[in-house]
Amino acid sequence: MLVNKDNRQKYIQSLARSTKKPVELIELEVERNPDILEGWAEHLANDFDNTRRYIKHYKEKYYE
Repeated sequence: MLVNKDNRQKYIQSLARSTKKPVELIELEVERNPDILEGWAEHLANDFDNTRRYIKHYKEKYYE
């Protein structure tokens, strides 16, 4: 597990910046489905080229 109590807020802020959604909304979505944040952490850890194509793929996988 990549997300823990020490780095959770940093991942939430990173996801909010990337999706251009408010942090509060991301926190609510993560509370309902914690896999969103873990998936985002894995996405960042996999060293993908941070292009729109990969971000779009991530959104399609975790957001309906």
